[in-house]
Amino acid sequence: LDQVLELVDHAARALDAVHVAGVVHRDLKPSNLFLVDALPRAWKVLDFGVSQSFAEIGAHSDEMVGTPQYMAPEQMNGDPIDHRADLYALATIAFRALSGRPPFVGDIQSLLVAVVTESVPRISELTEGLNPSVDYIFAIALAKDPADRFPSATAFARALRLATMGHIDDTHLGRGVRLLATPTAY
Repeated sequence: LDQVLELVDHAARALDAVHVAGVVHRDLKPSNLFLVDALPRAWKVLDFGVSQSFAEIGAHSDEMVGTPQYMAPEQMNGDPIDHRADLYALATIAFRALSGRPPFVGDIQSLLVAVVTESVPRISELTEGLNPSVDYIFAIALAKDPADRFPSATAFARALRLATMGHIDDTHLGRGVRLLATPTAY
């Protein structure tokens, strides 16, 4: 758990810096995170080959860019994306690192449908010893509508760390309960 929280913290800080610079990674996945295992130990975000500036990301596109298991619903639909698509990917990576599997699995067609329409599985039911408060944080970070997600990657990282200790504020709890109960198809 500590290693996953470290990964999320480091990647979140890097993503927020990239987002402040006006860039979206668009293909964040486990192989694009690299551990520099020297002191100081640090996780690095790599491979900005398909990244785009906010100015370059336009209207609806028929081109699907990214790795489907880590793509946000709006990205799968070819809709305009912003930094919240990277946040979704980071949450998917964290979900996989904690549970051993991504939140949605299957062949490409069933994966596309699941990401856009299905509720996020409760990670506390897949991971022994994980505080159930974490379910609500993942429900927010993996929300179908980008407007329901955290405002930044570091906000997600902070909320995740606190939830693993059983601390969740009323706002996150209320949003998480609502999102788990009624997933809004994107």
